[in-house]
Amino acid sequence: MTKNPILLNTDQGNGIDDALAAACIFHPDICAYEKGNVAINPERGQTTFEPGLGSDKIASTVNADHFFEEFFSVLTRWAQANRRSLLWR
Repeated sequence: MTKNPILLNTDQGNGIDDALAAACIFHPDICAYEKGNVAINPERGQTTFEPGLGSDKIASTVNADHFFEEFFSVLTRWAQANRRSLLWR
């Protein structure tokens, strides 16, 4: 699997390798969020979420159409600026 070349391997170090997380930084309306409590159980490799009281916020739904519109517009602008094809082989 090829990682997104736009968000990784920056001159300043590592970048964001989660395209949805990156999109939500600039367009938080791509997701709906819910507050609650996230608990991590490293022994079981499990993360749980209890909605309601708590200071944690998770993305509960994704507007896929909005995400992919933004995702492909960024890739297209990057490809045009760098004279690259969006078709990877």
